Amino acid sequence: MQDKYLMENVLYASKVTNDLYMHAVIESSNDKVMLLFNKVLQDCLKMHNELYKEMEMAGMYTAQNIDVNK
Repeated sequence: MQDKYLMENVLYASKVTNDLYMHAVIESSNDKVMLLFNKVLQDCLKMHNELYKEMEMAGMYTAQNIDVNK
């Protein structure tokens, strides 16, 4: 249970970090800064996805499928 709690906190922190970098990309003052923040954002999103997959494989995080016909 301790591992699940820790991983959930890391996943949450990753979401917050991704949000901050997304706003940094949007509000960049020039193209060079935007490209830098965009690269960092893409790296963070990749890490977030890998963390999610690890949690899902360990049974720590389950997503429900939705019926697209509703």
